[in-house]
Amino acid sequence: MSGAGTVSEATGGCMLHDSSAPVAFAPLRPTRVGGYGSILAARVLAMWNGGWDINVLVLLQADLHALGAAACEPRHARLGQVTAAIAALLQTALTQPRLPNEHEARHLASYAAALREVCAELAESEPVERMQRGNVARAERPPTGYWQRWHDAAPVAGNANAGKPYLVSVFPPKPHKGLAVTVPENQEPPNRGNVSKESSTVLAKRAYHLTEGGPIFCELGPRMEAEGAEMEILDSADELIELLGALPPELVIVDSAFIEDIERIGHAAQKVRDHVGSHLCLAMILERDELALRLRARRAGADALVVAPASVDDILRVLRAVAVPPAGDPYRILIVEDDRAQGVFAESVLRNAGMDARVVEDPLVVLDTLRTFKPDLILMDLYMPRCNGMELTTLIREQPEFLHTPIVFLSGESDQEVQFEVIDAGADDFLAKPVRPRHLIAAVQNRVQRARVLANRGHAPGDDRDARTGLHHRDILMLHLQDMIAAKKGSATGGAATGAPPKPGGLLFLEVEAAVQIRERLGLATLEQVLADVGHVLADKAPADGYAARLGDASFLVVDGAASLSTLEAGAARLRAELMQHAFTVDGKPLRLRISVGICPFAAVPADVGAVLNASERACRTARNTDRGIACYEPPKDAEREAQAGLEHSIRSAIDEAGFEFVYQPIVAVQGGEEAQFQCLLRLRDSDGKVHQAGAIVPVAERRGWIAEVDRWAVAEAIAVIARKQADNSKLRLFLTQSPLSLASPQYADWLRDQLVAAQIAAESLVIEIRMDEAIVHSATIGEFCRSLVHHGVSFCLSQFEAGLDAASLLEHLPLSFIKLGPRYLKAASAGAIKDELHNVVAKAHQLGIKVIGHRVEDPQAAATLWMIGIDFLQGNLVQQAGDALSFDFKSAVL
Repeated sequence: MSGAGTVSEATGGCMLHDSSAPVAFAPLRPTRVGGYGSILAARVLAMWNGGWDINVLVLLQADLHALGAAACEPRHARLGQVTAAIAALLQTALTQPRLPNEHEARHLASYAAALREVCAELAESEPVERMQRGNVARAERPPTGYWQRWHDAAPVAGNANAGKPYLVSVFPPKPHKGLAVTVPENQEPPNRGNVSKESSTVLAKRAYHLTEGGPIFCELGPRMEAEGAEMEILDSADELIELLGALPPELVIVDSAFIEDIERIGHAAQKVRDHVGSHLCLAMILERDELALRLRARRAGADALVVAPASVDDILRVLRAVAVPPAGDPYRILIVEDDRAQGVFAESVLRNAGMDARVVEDPLVVLDTLRTFKPDLILMDLYMPRCNGMELTTLIREQPEFLHTPIVFLSGESDQEVQFEVIDAGADDFLAKPVRPRHLIAAVQNRVQRARVLANRGHAPGDDRDARTGLHHRDILMLHLQDMIAAKKGSATGGAATGAPPKPGGLLFLEVEAAVQIRERLGLATLEQVLADVGHVLADKAPADGYAARLGDASFLVVDGAASLSTLEAGAARLRAELMQHAFTVDGKPLRLRISVGICPFAAVPADVGAVLNASERACRTARNTDRGIACYEPPKDAEREAQAGLEHSIRSAIDEAGFEFVYQPIVAVQGGEEAQFQCLLRLRDSDGKVHQAGAIVPVAERRGWIAEVDRWAVAEAIAVIARKQADNSKLRLFLTQSPLSLASPQYADWLRDQLVAAQIAAESLVIEIRMDEAIVHSATIGEFCRSLVHHGVSFCLSQFEAGLDAASLLEHLPLSFIKLGPRYLKAASAGAIKDELHNVVAKAHQLGIKVIGHRVEDPQAAATLWMIGIDFLQGNLVQQAGDALSFDFKSAVL
């Protein structure tokens, strides 16, 4: 219940109940009692669930007295009764002082629930007083730094003359000698000195937090005020919107409970930005990581998203990344432009935006200016006398101190090939003249902001690592990986003339094998503990000057920017041996892990982060099938590259000329039936007559961004085939695989719906098939797509199905009509555990009204086992091989 420890008198004590105790939220406006009563109830329930804190109870009792005094109207009678009951229970505990016992705690939780119900009724009926424009102090805001009165904390470090607010000293009475006061375990008084050291960035002078209360609410306000912000707590979206117009803040934080209001809030925030011209950051806290929620918040104008924060530190880390630059430290921009008029124009635009801009007309003095001015960003012209922008960029990138300085080109060059050469030379962005001032300011601010975040994290070693494992945060590793690859580009460009070899370095991709089996056998919590232990070992054994981070569920990355290929291979072998020999424990029992490692040297692939990640992951897949467990990525040979280029040309030609074709394989009911249904299998015949299957076509189309066009052809062709059969009074059902990238593309669902309406085919004639591993990754997008089309007669099938937690969730949430079993279930005849699992899969599917298809069946024994277990359909070469005709005798086909 309480999870509490003790604090002795030596700790400085804590505030006990006393008639002189300060009231943090007094006086309350009577018309707001409902809203603040809800917040107080939420605080009680949060402690009921997470542990009691006597410091919070003392402050809570004072707030309850203030709330009871404000509930002075007849309609507040019930509110006053519940408030008095809670205050009386707290009085019993605090006079000793002690935490509530189990009996008192249950009563407190019951009264808090009743208080929440009463306040919800009042909030619906009571009028809301709108705040008048002007600098009106809001009485319910606690005094700045009020929480310091209950701690023996050192004052915030910083400039004593920086205009610190005046604090009234209120000393709490000390406990009687020998009397212990309990507080939650592991909860130490905040270290005031560390706060200022962690953050030299001013988060905001004025901030609004829209919240329903909770543990984070209780801690976020004091932490924000410690960093120089005046925090305003609100519980109404309407009031927040009105306040935005009356007193514009620098920061607005919106809790997940107000996601339905985010569009209105975002619109109001944008109006403030447009009319006032000041910086206003809108941050949204999401309780779960869903693509639909992220998109909704971003489309509403959110500048920052905090997903499922475990603590206030997670929120502050994100907020610091988008904070306003401190006063007196504006962004420093160096403009390299030989045309004086153009340089003065850019300088005036940036100076009006609050930046410190300096123009250099002679490119040969730029390096000297860099060392004295130390810019945050360089705005570079392309064509200049004596030294053009690309040459100057190469020279700048050779200087270690300016390797990470953003360089943005501003030029009238419209040739895309030249623009690509500029980026390849080491530039970060290319802006084409003429550029609107607003776009120039946004491009510069975004680049500088990101660079400063990276620099600040580089100076705070603890902030860029996970506190539990010691691994770097994934975004930190990705930023450094991108910078290392950019440095490789620069060295390749600069060293081409001298014949110098490219810089070494590479990426290791480590994966814990059998992670799925560990999760299913021991549970998700156990797997997470094991992976955390793996991360701890990896962080301890990784190269000192490298970066290590967790990438996915059971995969990790290690980046070493200075290692040769032989060093990378030796490091991979050492890390793998350390992890495989380490005695991990689960419930006191040892657990040995098998690790696969893929290696990708930077020189083996194009200078692109995605290419390096994909190559290392492919090498790791190769390593799984070797005894050594380590594999190095080998770039394709010339013949393979030519074949790949030829396939790309054939796919592009087939898209332009509708050159794809289908072959069909029947799907037969095991109990017999007359219903004709086939799987459509994509094929491509190239100019040499070679036939390429979907397994070769789809990955290339996805990589080149053509997959939506391929899938549109497939859908249109399948609908046309169904319509022709329907015109001949023949029913036909076709199964057609689609990529999740196509389903997520804009207007794809609307286009498919229009095709169905135009063809007027019978309902359930078209079945869209989606692979289970892709559906897990894109579950939100696919779910939205399926639900938008299921009422228009489209059916859906989940292929490659295998039992598991993710699979069970997909069965419950997707409107499926069919599932196709994964290949492992073809072994059910010889493996009892698989057979039992398959029994459960079929029973669960039938319970949900989903039919089961045995897929790729070629063995009569496997077919007989599947039939006895109770599947509905069979597909595979045992039934009939795929052909170019829709021919099969379904009437006579009985297993």
